[in-house]
Amino acid sequence: MGATIQMRVYDDRLSIWNEGALPYGLSLEDLKKEHSSRPRNPLLANACFLGGYIDAWGRGTLKIINACKDAGMPEPEIVEKNGGVSMTLFVQSPGSNVEKGSEKTSEKTSEKTSEKIINAILSNPQITISELSELTGVTTRSVERNIESLRKLEKLKRVGPDKGGYWEVAID
Repeated sequence: MGATIQMRVYDDRLSIWNEGALPYGLSLEDLKKEHSSRPRNPLLANACFLGGYIDAWGRGTLKIINACKDAGMPEPEIVEKNGGVSMTLFVQSPGSNVEKGSEKTSEKTSEKTSEKIINAILSNPQITISELSELTGVTTRSVERNIESLRKLEKLKRVGPDKGGYWEVAID
C-alpha cells in the first residue's frame, strides 16, 4: 500500500522516510519519551525488531536516540513531511566538519563516561558492567571499551575473578 520506504545515505547523515501519519494520539515529542507501541509499518517494525533496535514496548525510538548519544552523535531529527514521517541520523551536528568534529565529540563522550565509571567504582569496587551501564546511561559495550582504555592507561585494574572480584582505581 502506498509508497515504499525511502532511505537516503549521505556522507554526513542517513535519512529514512515512511509514508503515513503517526498513529492517532501519538506526537513527534511522544517518540522521544516512553510511549505505547503502535507501529505504523509492521514490516519496518519487524526488521527493526529482528535487528534488536525495538521491542514490544514502544522503546524503539528511545533506543535509537540513546544509541546516537552513546556513539557521540546528535539526537536524530524526526519530522512529519511530504505525507509521511522521516527520521534523520546525523554523523554529527549539521554543518560541522564530519571527521574532526566526530572525533572530538566521541573523545568528550568517552572522557565523561570514563569519569562516571571511575567515580562509580570508587563508590562501589564490586560494581558490575551491567550496573555501570545502567548508571552511566551507555551500553555495556561502551562501558567495556572505556574500561579497556582505562586499563591500558593503567588507571584501572580488576582484582580477582569476574564474579566476586573487585576494581582498583589508580589515583594519580
